[in-house]
Amino acid sequence: MVVGQSVESQDVMIRGESIDDVGDLGAAQADTVVDAEGLLVLPGAVDTHVHLNDVFMNTVSVHDYYAGTLAAAFGGVTSIIDFSNQVPDGSLIKTLTDKQEEAEGRALIDWGVHPVITRPDDETLNQIPQLVEAGAPTMKCYMTYREDGLLIEDEDLKRIAARLTAAGGMLMLHAEDNDMIEQRIPRYISQGKTASKYHARSKPPEVEASAIRRVVNMARDTGGRFFIVHLASDEGLDLVTAARAKGIDITAETCTHYLIFTDQMLQRDDGIKWICSPPLRNQTIQEALWNGVIDGRLAMVTSDDAAYSWEAKLFGADRFDKCPNGIPAVRGRRFDVTRETVRHGTQEREHHTRRRCRYRVARPQPRVDHEPGHPAHEHRLVCVGRHRGFGQDPQGLLPRRADCRWRSLSGRTWSRPLHPLQASPTPRALTPLQPPTSVNNHVPA
Repeated sequence: MVVGQSVESQDVMIRGESIDDVGDLGAAQADTVVDAEGLLVLPGAVDTHVHLNDVFMNTVSVHDYYAGTLAAAFGGVTSIIDFSNQVPDGSLIKTLTDKQEEAEGRALIDWGVHPVITRPDDETLNQIPQLVEAGAPTMKCYMTYREDGLLIEDEDLKRIAARLTAAGGMLMLHAEDNDMIEQRIPRYISQGKTASKYHARSKPPEVEASAIRRVVNMARDTGGRFFIVHLASDEGLDLVTAARAKGIDITAETCTHYLIFTDQMLQRDDGIKWICSPPLRNQTIQEALWNGVIDGRLAMVTSDDAAYSWEAKLFGADRFDKCPNGIPAVRGRRFDVTRETVRHGTQEREHHTRRRCRYRVARPQPRVDHEPGHPAHEHRLVCVGRHRGFGQDPQGLLPRRADCRWRSLSGRTWSRPLHPLQASPTPRALTPLQPPTSVNNHVPA
């Protein structure tokens, strides 16, 4: 069993959905005994950045609440937080009720919601406190994607941040400078530079750094709480680090693909598969991001799972700017990053990265948390083989080999021949995700 920084041979006693005791419990009586001999017992991971049923760039992501949570479960993830875009003319409250409907009867693991604000009018801002109270205090805005109706201008971001911070929430930002992008991409297209490799060149690190610099200024001026999603530049990391040293409330994450892949993937014949935003960077920047994970300047490693079909990716076969931006990663994040730390042979890196990929680093609202092994720690554990390699089936969801399996201590054994819904506990919205009293939708509890 993985406890803190060590691996020990121990028993775990579970009562209801809580860990009651850890230690040598061979004499204890239990209704069900799961033999985990030879396996690693790990805390269930949380992935706080996924896009399920995401409508974007003329398509919809292929991971819905069944396929996406199934993929997550095979990756040892027992809780996700999904982004929900405010639809045109739709209320902010609808971002919660939409996801409740999508998850009903489909979600296999626990889930939560980050509302995405696309219409910063008074009606929307007035609903922010309701959503924070309902259990969704982390809301997101985009600083780019004008054509997709997502761009929010700086003055509106300040208004949103002030209202959200006052309500006890935090503003998450996709930080890329839209003006720079709208100048650079047409220039590349007009020059006939349309291959996937030009995606990264059209959005160099300074595009991200320029936006992050503006966010730092907003955080300083408003006194608000800010969070940079999918940070992928060394200069951006330096800006966040310097701001935090001055007491500015700004935090950042990076993602699996930035730690494992480089922009060389965009040179491949299938380079459009690797188009995401911000783009993959060079190895020097990748090492800077690893260092940020190791020393804690990057708060967590998330997947930013945005799985688009090959048919949708082919929209960008002749022009990179038409390709839906996103990479599927919810299944691979935990074990791929852990494998990469082992490959690098750095124990310190492995320890720090495991903490940022495994443990419950975020919740829909603040609540007391405990280290794995604490008697009050919530019952969300997984078991994995120590030395078994993982492949993917053609859908990218399940282990290729039937012996590549993991077990949850709630009685599920998942391998290719078994349906994961068998004997599974009821998934739930991460507490206390309840709709405002004016909304009648039921939330699984």
